[in-house]
Amino acid sequence: MEENRNTQNNTQTPEGNGGERLFTQDEVNRIISDRLSREREKPKDDERETEFKEREKALEAKENTLACREYISSLKIDEGHKSVFLDALDTNDSEKFKDSVNKLVTGLGLDKPQIKFYSPIPGCSNVHVSANNDIADAFKPKTKF
Repeated sequence: MEENRNTQNNTQTPEGNGGERLFTQDEVNRIISDRLSREREKPKDDERETEFKEREKALEAKENTLACREYISSLKIDEGHKSVFLDALDTNDSEKFKDSVNKLVTGLGLDKPQIKFYSPIPGCSNVHVSANNDIADAFKPKTKF
């Protein structure tokens, strides 16, 4: 009997029902199940997008760090200063890093050529002193003609 009822619902035409289509309970269940499954998949899409954004940020941070390392290696300053700059300054924004390094290099006078000489201090052998050109010129021994 129920099969007859289902076949009658399926065979009814819209004209006989005032232009409305009738659905069987099985069709309604299927439609609802489909919609629910689509809704359940949406958070997964959001999670994927969040994961994608996190990966993109990590990749961008690595690229910026690499750009900072390349920039710092191109500078003609002491290797010790280079490593301090890389450790102390934020490398997430390479342009900001470059500006900070340039200000520090100029402010500290690291962009001036460094002269390394040994000072002949009595009782001390091979004392290593480093100074920039201006200071070294001021303390140079005067030559006699």
